Amino acid sequence: MKTTRKAAVFAGALLAAASAWGQANTVIITRTEQFVQTGPNSGTDLNPVSATPFYFTAAIEGLSSGTGTLTLPDGTTTYSLTSTGSRLLYTSGNFASAGALTTAFPDSADTATPPTAPFYTVATPGGAQTAALGLSSDSGSLNAPFVTLTGGGWAGGTYVFNPANTVTISFNLISGASGNFHYNADVNGAGLGGAGPSNFIAGSTAPMTFNLQDIGTPIAGNTYTIEVGYDYIQFYNPDAFGDSSNVTGAGLYEYRTTVNLMAVPEPASTAALLGGLALAAALWRRRKPDLAPAAQP
Repeated sequence: MKTTRKAAVFAGALLAAASAWGQANTVIITRTEQFVQTGPNSGTDLNPVSATPFYFTAAIEGLSSGTGTLTLPDGTTTYSLTSTGSRLLYTSGNFASAGALTTAFPDSADTATPPTAPFYTVATPGGAQTAALGLSSDSGSLNAPFVTLTGGGWAGGTYVFNPANTVTISFNLISGASGNFHYNADVNGAGLGGAGPSNFIAGSTAPMTFNLQDIGTPIAGNTYTIEVGYDYIQFYNPDAFGDSSNVTGAGLYEYRTTVNLMAVPEPASTAALLGGLALAAALWRRRKPDLAPAAQP
């Protein structure tokens, strides 16, 4: 799971400007549920990525040094956000259920902008800037991502494909009746590392179909992952610091699904390669000089 990449993709999609305080541009708190897809049937092939797929993250995008803070709605429980690449990040431990996660990281009293009752607070290093954020346990009818792939086939929980073939990836519908949804798809692996499509959508919409080769060129013998995230935006404030700094704040509930892929050469190419090696070996044996000593007269 690429928590930091997800946050960076979402931050980029918000198109937030850099703050007057520094380079911070987005403040995000997220409850996440993570899955792995192992086949083509949504009812049986979408499984929790582990026994404890629920976790919480908080991030300040655009800051690469210092220590920020996350304060829970109780006003006293505080966690540190530390440098992770180009952001300050806090990631909780895993929880066995959404209820256990909510108990540890409870709902805000509301998700108004700004919140008017106990809320989450994220502060930049030294408390120079403070963002009030809202979060609730309502996932807004958001469903987990599930992808349909063409151009290869499933084998042992992995999607296997010939890199010479185009692999097409289609997302399932996102449920809900409002526009408070965002999606993104990342492709990871040699020759394919990078962000795929990302956008905001409204209502029950099929968000995107794209080709794996849109991201790069897969290499035979390598493994890859597709990671799709659906976010329900429960709280959004384009001026989270309240000082016209244009630092966007967001509170999200998110489902993420990972699909594992392997690129293999087509069987005919493999057979031709093995046949060529066998022929070369036979010729080498026929031309190998006889090094045994000649018989004496």
